[in-house]
Amino acid sequence: MPIETQAVGNRAVSLPTRNPFLFEALLRENQLASAAIRHFQAQQMTETNRTHLDKSMYLGQHLLAEFTVRSVQLNSNQFEKLIRDAAILSGATILCSRFFQNKINGNISGIVVIEESHFSVHYLRDQHFIALDAYTCGHINLNAAVEHIKLKLRESPYDKIEFKRGIRKKDEDAFIPGIALLRGSTLGFFSPGKQLNNASLGQHVVAEFYYCDPGRINSSEFVLNHFRESLEANALPIKFNYVHQFQPQGISAVIIGNGYHLTVHDWPEHAYAAMDLCMFDDKVEPQKIMLSLAEEFQSQKAVCYQFPRGSYEGHHRQLQPVFPLLEARQQAEPIYYGPQLK
Repeated sequence: MPIETQAVGNRAVSLPTRNPFLFEALLRENQLASAAIRHFQAQQMTETNRTHLDKSMYLGQHLLAEFTVRSVQLNSNQFEKLIRDAAILSGATILCSRFFQNKINGNISGIVVIEESHFSVHYLRDQHFIALDAYTCGHINLNAAVEHIKLKLRESPYDKIEFKRGIRKKDEDAFIPGIALLRGSTLGFFSPGKQLNNASLGQHVVAEFYYCDPGRINSSEFVLNHFRESLEANALPIKFNYVHQFQPQGISAVIIGNGYHLTVHDWPEHAYAAMDLCMFDDKVEPQKIMLSLAEEFQSQKAVCYQFPRGSYEGHHRQLQPVFPLLEARQQAEPIYYGPQLK
């Protein structure tokens, strides 16, 4: 996989040592279609052999994908099985999963918590739309999961974008602020965007918190309490929360409700936290929630990106970051919130 070994080694995480491509075991456990396995084998040849020559390391890999669903109707149990199967097919180790269906509009929100991080998903039934969010700090194949979902949804049109999280200078304990497209040979930062004229179904804020208080981000109680406070202050009911404590330090924490999820994956030894908040509620401003959490974690430098989810430009979905609250900056210049360190 494209994540270098050094990028996760300092975390002392007990990652799975099993071969993630044990197709026979996957078939026995999940009874996945042989067509999906063949497609995964083809993906293995292209996705797992990529190398990165930009002399940077990164702590996490993040994938956002969007699907149009018109020919398939799924209930919450079927949807949960679809995402769990996709996670296992990617080589992930599942810790737990929770899926909920809104009794009023039939929408489904769910999360599969994996040892390597998470798969979260929102299904807007009336809009025939699925938003997938997958994050990993381990050696799993996120593209294999996406291709399995696409296959099961009968080749529904989709868009996806992948980027690096927690980018560090090689041989230095210093971060390069921002997120960058996951490409084979270059450290390609996103250029600042502009607000789209057309509306979107939801918003997804991805934030890099640097120079955090290590004690705060290593406390599962502290993190969950402030997650709850920030969500309850915006009248967002919590359906499920989960914390996975790594040894000797670091946590992954997730909270999910109807139409939203909030997650953090952090490295106290680097004073760094990878945040994301996806929201399908136009009454709530997710960027304000993120900024309040940056203050609580005492982040001295934070970079925030906002992705519209379910936004169309003509006939094409626009899964690109925009900064509606900021003026355009020069290309590759990070967008900062909070005080700047000298």
